[in-house]
Amino acid sequence: MVGMLSLSMMTLITAETEEVYNHQHSTVALTIAEAGIEHALQELRADDTWTAGFAAYTFPLASGSTYTVTVDNTNYPTIDLQSTGAAGGFNRALQVSVVVEGPPEQSVPYPIRIDAWSEQ
Repeated sequence: MVGMLSLSMMTLITAETEEVYNHQHSTVALTIAEAGIEHALQELRADDTWTAGFAAYTFPLASGSTYTVTVDNTNYPTIDLQSTGAAGGFNRALQVSVVVEGPPEQSVPYPIRIDAWSEQ
């Protein structure tokens, strides 16, 4: 009887530990994806024609977590950003549409309005 109770408790503790691990790393992956969007917005404020994006950019440095950002300015002044954060084996993605505002002769930093922000 005591052995069965001990086994049940160990199984429960293991499952809860795994659930906490999954939640933590999933949340970190989402936060890393958000950092990728913020980095892209910084680049767009400096250069509204920027389309390079980022491939597996490590953030924070030496953490093993990365974000990848793609930029689509086909419908300029609306620019679509896709950011995928990766941490602890989890991936989370964000899709963000922004609009570059102001007259074409506007100087830097270019005003950027976030039009839509959603998790994919």
